[in-house]
Amino acid sequence: MKHSILGTIFILILCGNANAQITQQWVATYNGQGDYTDRFTCVTNDNNGNIYIGGATVNINQNRDYLIVKMDDAGNIIWRTEFNAPGNGPDEVTAITTDGNGFVYVTGFGKSENTGNDFLTLKIDAMGNIVWQMRYDSPFHQYDQANSLTVDNAGNVFVTGQGDRDSTTINNDDYITLKYNSNGMLEWQQQYNGLGNGTDRAVKIIVDINSNCYVTGRSDNGNNDDFVTIKYDANGIQQWLKYGDRNATDRATAMTSDNNTFIAVTGRSSNGNNDDYYTIKYDLVEIKFGQKLSIL
Repeated sequence: MKHSILGTIFILILCGNANAQITQQWVATYNGQGDYTDRFTCVTNDNNGNIYIGGATVNINQNRDYLIVKMDDAGNIIWRTEFNAPGNGPDEVTAITTDGNGFVYVTGFGKSENTGNDFLTLKIDAMGNIVWQMRYDSPFHQYDQANSLTVDNAGNVFVTGQGDRDSTTINNDDYITLKYNSNGMLEWQQQYNGLGNGTDRAVKIIVDINSNCYVTGRSDNGNNDDFVTIKYDANGIQQWLKYGDRNATDRATAMTSDNNTFIAVTGRSSNGNNDDYYTIKYDLVEIKFGQKLSIL
């Protein structure tokens, strides 16, 4: 009897493991018209199971152009949208998101005619039509690249990235953060130059239920890089700035929040020989008093 029970349990375990195995449903590829290099850099989805992918494609007699593709849950292409910035140079999507009304938002960099690479942000409707496109050239008129975007419940679009303010070959980027309203009008812009007056690059932006936005990335302190995380309110006024520093090179790469009580920032941090995970959680209730809740 004992052996019978054990045998039954063993069979149930095997069946459970078999049911837990993941089955590949489909594979989708895309080959641009010029048969050149096509690449996707970011992906998101909507509440209906559709998948949206952003990146770049190289067309005949052109450089890289924005490429945005919408696929259904079976991997069939519903539409694809391409966009070539006026400078006919390298354009590439670096971030993509959707909202609850069927709109798709992408950002990255696009070559302008006279100002080099600029932030390039598009709003696209459910049919793949471009609702508006906005380019942003930082005051330095050098290389600008958006790296992340998000949208709030009112349809405002928040974008962050980097702008080079040095005309020499030396990179001297600053954080650049923008807010567009739902019609694509620029409401405010903010710049952050770190303590070391060196390379500062924002890589992630999120927004909370009150339309406050949080930006994180890497910032030169004069000796090495730190995590630098900044909160702006809905009007673009800086509320606080927090450093993550383990006395070596620390670079934030991602951030998340529950929209109300905390944000968590993660990335890598040098221990002198190699890199470690480095994650910081901030309590948004207590942070006004300068308190950092925990370091993992």
